[in-house]
Amino acid sequence: MMTENHIQKLIISAVDAMKTTEWQWPPAWNAKMKLKFLDDINNWLLERELYEQCEILQNLKNEL
Repeated sequence: MMTENHIQKLIISAVDAMKTTEWQWPPAWNAKMKLKFLDDINNWLLERELYEQCEILQNLKNEL
């Protein structure tokens, strides 16, 4: 599906940026919200076998 391909590219780009650029969490997010976000995105990435991005998220999760 073409829409899925665009969404996948967007998410991969965003996760890759979390590794290589300076970024910030939304100020209103607490630790629980951050972990939920990371878990939800990680599950989506795992379904698509995007393991490099899963590793990036795991590293972020370990930093929390």
